Amino acid sequence: MVPVQANVSEAERKEILDRVEERAASYQYEFRGCGRSLVLALQEEFDLPGGVTALKSASFAGQGIARMGNACGALFGGVVAIGLAHGPENLEDPIFPQQETVDEKTGNPKSLEVIRAFFQKFEQEMGGTMCRDIQAKLFGKCYNTLIPAESKEFAQISRDKCAQRVGKIARYAAEAIIDMPMR
Repeated sequence: MVPVQANVSEAERKEILDRVEERAASYQYEFRGCGRSLVLALQEEFDLPGGVTALKSASFAGQGIARMGNACGALFGGVVAIGLAHGPENLEDPIFPQQETVDEKTGNPKSLEVIRAFFQKFEQEMGGTMCRDIQAKLFGKCYNTLIPAESKEFAQISRDKCAQRVGKIARYAAEAIIDMPMR
């Protein structure tokens, strides 16, 4: 377990990222639920707050939010985990940590740019942000998992590829957690 505010060497960083990727992929493969698998792996690695409540918050994100094919549950889980690590404690606090520390190219807070980089890596790796589009890219079609036959077929063909993808996205979220300026 690595505290969020720890400075880590490049070797430690690689070990952390490898561990998170492997753990999230394993949880997805065994238990399903891309958002919750990712959140749990990051909670364990970084000792993130929220416990079971945070895990529960990502429970219905799978297969594009309640099996609707919309926003990817792993993307949702990644944003939740980054928020658990670096989000404000109070509504009065600014959303992004260290807003006064800006990126020279964009003028945006560096913390905002870290989250944007996570999103852009996700979009580039997955080919979009919608579960239905990701399914079409990975499997050649989008499955309507509300139809029992399609749900069964999707469960059979998706296990390995979805687990690999969830692991990779957990890695990207862990990078964001490590790279985020502290509050």
